Amino acid sequence: MNEKLSGSDKSVQWLRKSAMVLYQLEQTLGNFVRTEKKDPTELPASTVAQIKQREEKAKRSFDGSTTSNIVAATYLEEVLSMAQATVKGQPEEEHLKRLRDLFNVLEVFNIRNAISHPNRPFHPSYWHRVAAIATDPLIDKLQFLEVTQAFVEAEAGRLSTPPDEWLKEPIWSIPNNLPQHFEHDITGLKGRKKELSEIIKEIANERNLLIALVAPGGLGKTALILQALREIVSSPESAAWVDQILYFSSKTEVLTSDGIVTQIAPAVSIEGLRDCIAQALGEEEGIPELTFDEVCQKFKTKRILLCLDNLETILKDDPKIFDSFYRNLPREWRVIVTSRIDVNSATRIKLNPLDNNGSQELARTYLSKSSGKRISEDELKNLVQACDSIPIAIRLTIDGFNAGKPLIQAQTVAKEQVLEFAYQNLINALSRVSLEVLECLFETPVLSRPKACDLLQRNDDEIAEAFSQLGVTSLVTRIPDQAEESYTLSSTVRDYLLVHPIDLGVRTSVREQLQKANQTLIEIRNQRSTQKTNPLSRTYVPESAPDHVQVIAADAFRELFRPSSSFDRYRLSESLNKVKQAINAYKDQSVLHRIRGLILLKLHDRLEGKRALLQAWQMEPPDLASGLVLSNERRIDRELVEAKTVAEGLVKLGWGNPELSDAYHASLVIKNYWIPLIWLGETEQVIEDTKNWQNVGDMRGTYGLLRSQALRGSADLYGHTGNVKKLSEAVDVLSQVFDLEGYVGAYVDEGMKLLKELAYATINNHRLSEDAKLKFTDFVDKHLTRMCQVHDDYKLDHSDVRKWVKDLSMLSIKEGNNPLNSDRWQNLIEVSNVVAVEPDREQDGSWLLVRVYYIPSPNSKGEDKGFLFAEDLNKQQYHVHRNNFSRLDRQYWTEIKIGDRLQVLPAIVGEDSRAIKVHKARFYKR
Repeated sequence: MNEKLSGSDKSVQWLRKSAMVLYQLEQTLGNFVRTEKKDPTELPASTVAQIKQREEKAKRSFDGSTTSNIVAATYLEEVLSMAQATVKGQPEEEHLKRLRDLFNVLEVFNIRNAISHPNRPFHPSYWHRVAAIATDPLIDKLQFLEVTQAFVEAEAGRLSTPPDEWLKEPIWSIPNNLPQHFEHDITGLKGRKKELSEIIKEIANERNLLIALVAPGGLGKTALILQALREIVSSPESAAWVDQILYFSSKTEVLTSDGIVTQIAPAVSIEGLRDCIAQALGEEEGIPELTFDEVCQKFKTKRILLCLDNLETILKDDPKIFDSFYRNLPREWRVIVTSRIDVNSATRIKLNPLDNNGSQELARTYLSKSSGKRISEDELKNLVQACDSIPIAIRLTIDGFNAGKPLIQAQTVAKEQVLEFAYQNLINALSRVSLEVLECLFETPVLSRPKACDLLQRNDDEIAEAFSQLGVTSLVTRIPDQAEESYTLSSTVRDYLLVHPIDLGVRTSVREQLQKANQTLIEIRNQRSTQKTNPLSRTYVPESAPDHVQVIAADAFRELFRPSSSFDRYRLSESLNKVKQAINAYKDQSVLHRIRGLILLKLHDRLEGKRALLQAWQMEPPDLASGLVLSNERRIDRELVEAKTVAEGLVKLGWGNPELSDAYHASLVIKNYWIPLIWLGETEQVIEDTKNWQNVGDMRGTYGLLRSQALRGSADLYGHTGNVKKLSEAVDVLSQVFDLEGYVGAYVDEGMKLLKELAYATINNHRLSEDAKLKFTDFVDKHLTRMCQVHDDYKLDHSDVRKWVKDLSMLSIKEGNNPLNSDRWQNLIEVSNVVAVEPDREQDGSWLLVRVYYIPSPNSKGEDKGFLFAEDLNKQQYHVHRNNFSRLDRQYWTEIKIGDRLQVLPAIVGEDSRAIKVHKARFYKR
């Protein structure tokens, strides 16, 4: 039916021209299928089954016995798919594939739906897209001559109207209850192409059972989700994964140019939502009185997509209610929600503000279509910037401008309204700790988890939960490329908190702690500028460490090295917890592992303390101070091979050289390396390494001391001659050390041990040379008095000292030159003011073997009480005091554990009491 039409309604003309050409194209494709595949069984079975299912659901008859009947029931997309399938492997296949690409790019399927929609505006671009299809060379290649002729006729104004049944055919769409008109229809969805594509992709993924679009109010969540659903219901491909879409809103507030307006939403609660679903599905079946449970049962196999807009209205009261609702939905149903707060277990899509281009396009379009007014590009850019690219703020500003307000005033009013609208409900839904974190962020530009723990005095679990809750909102922004999880406050939220503070008490407390931390940093930097930092010092903190780590380290060292009188186990435990929290975020900061190890050692957890130090030492680069402390602690615990290994690593790195650090720390490195070697019997290496000990400057005392120890330790490894020679060399070295360095504690300790060895050699060696005899006795004569003045335990009247002197005094030296036979020494030997039984008891084996069975707990200040109880095999109990041990053994007092074996000399043998006091005690050596 042909007729020439004219009229002023150009939109109608564009629609009719497009309808004429598209109708012919659809008919031509159908004829193409009929010609190529007369046998209906050769058509794609899946497409035929989909058509049959749709027709039966719509209660329309369907006869699939002929190709013509099947083609008659198809939509444009389906007939194009069948056309492609009929020529698979033929030259026309590539042409039809290219035709489909054009259909997709030019959105031909949407144009077909628009033709049949009586209320939808028909844009002129639709006709030009259809014309582009009709005039493409592909049409000639496919020999679709009828399509070309239809275009020519349409252009000439000789319009042919398609049959009424084609025009009135129901628009292809998934059954739905979407609103007829969207708020963003006036401008279209601007600047959200990427987000729209992403959300459609996520919805189409049937593995996503629960999807959440999360953003503050005003960013366009509703507009984006409605646009996505509109495109889904209009796309034939959607039928493969969804049967029906139901949309419900829980929005209780609408932001207008007059402010926030409250409205009543039927789905404002879970009960209301259940009723809305029941009513929508019940009316579809003509049974509006069905309950929610009944419709769930009736439609349990139907693939329904529920869209719940503004879900935060329900979540803020009790998130568990929604969890229960969602878990009890039919298995085939899926859910997508918009919310200002996060939704448990949902696939989350975060919506950010529009970019500059999208914001400016939105502002330009809205201003043009709402009033036709114009503003300069600079004013437009300023408007968008002032509104922080928030869509609703842009529209409200333009509304105010259209109403006659100056542009700047309109911006100010709109921004205030949007801030309250966007954040009030969201902030009200946050946990208490999350609110404290927001106040913390207000005071500090960047906040990490350990820093938040420290400032808010919260544990790591609480802060982790708060960070998790805030991290899925747009209230905060995560800082990229940070070693630890860190956030900053968005500028709009800062503006909101400036006017609407949450807790000024928390804000003030955080500010004070930040000021204290800044003062600590100033002190640290001042100290660095005046003092040389030493990587071997246990208090060393690298300058490269983050500021927060430096503050934590300074506070921890302050607790660690308090005077023993003010030791507080509770405060030290608090420091340990802070360090542990910091390690979770700063795992690469070896100083934190070192501090953890030092605190554990101070709290007497030696096993974990040494493990922490080892971890710091094995990091890259190694923590040198941890290596030094670890080697020392392992040496104390007689873990000789391990102590030597760590110290050797420090030596190889050059830290035995005082020029790299200082003489004190270099001496510790050397001691922790050479002492285990001596105890392991590797004395020759130490002797060789110390042969030039007098020429090592400030280290000569340490080198001389260790050389003497090595010589003394090696004496037992040689025969008579070698033994005497090594002891003689040790005497020479230690004498020089005394002359050069004085009578210092460590040198005196070695002197007493050497004296004991000399006395032993005197008794057991009857062939000492005259030179050795004179050297041994001269050493005692020259140094013993001064040594006894310095030594804590061995005084001149000590029984051991008198015995050693007596043994050496009995050496027969030619010409009577034994200096120990002088009256001075003989008087000492004959003094009897010390109980005579002690040396005899000790010498004839009166030491008793006992086992520790009780160690009292430290006092309230964490101080050791200084005594313990032990018992022998006969269950006789002994009271052992720390002072019963020699000064050398006393340093290991804190390492004694229940079950350890000791040797004791009872103060009064045979005392009949529950616990006998002890005169002397020593560690049992097998």
